[in-house]
Amino acid sequence: MSIQHAKTHIPSQEQNVKKALKNLCAEAPCHHLARLVHHAAHAGRISYGEAKQLLGEDLDEALLTAVHLRLLIPVRSVNDSLNWVDAMLLFEPGETYKIPNIARQLVLQAGSSGRWETDNAVSTLFQDMGEPNWNLMPVLVRRLCAIARDQHVNGFEIERVCTEIGLADKVGALILELKGAGIMSPKLDSFSEVQRAGSPIYEINRSILLSLSQVPTG
Repeated sequence: MSIQHAKTHIPSQEQNVKKALKNLCAEAPCHHLARLVHHAAHAGRISYGEAKQLLGEDLDEALLTAVHLRLLIPVRSVNDSLNWVDAMLLFEPGETYKIPNIARQLVLQAGSSGRWETDNAVSTLFQDMGEPNWNLMPVLVRRLCAIARDQHVNGFEIERVCTEIGLADKVGALILELKGAGIMSPKLDSFSEVQRAGSPIYEINRSILLSLSQVPTG
């Protein structure tokens, strides 16, 4: 979608996204952040050049906030890794930033409703992904957020929650789906933490945690 075409949606949808973001993170630069993620949600990603054309000198702060909240993830990464922790945030021409699937769903829904409806976005996304237990996914995500420490859960904790909701036989598949949905990403930068946990560690998308757990934004 071109920037010119996207601008036709600004008066209503972008204002709704701004309203939803204000409810989510009052300290964020919501006006510029809303413009940035609104365009990225419709296109699936946004280039530095497009973002600069949208926001001009206000881009850097909005982009920092979007990446901090995991509403956008830089495409460039260490060794072409898909893990968020390996992403390299650069503010220069040629860079591209993608929007995780769950963030895209949230922003598109917010454009219509003016609300950040996490449960609805999770169930809709997993239903679109073909997950037969899509109706249980908001419960799974809420419970993972409730037990997360510093945005992180480990494989044993995910297995326990899956067992509690009757999905013990789908742990591996659900971990893959949670990663594909952009709800969590492996944290591979601290081998000592993995050793202590005795299992892989995953970072939960901060925008999900904020909406469900109301963790601090700073």
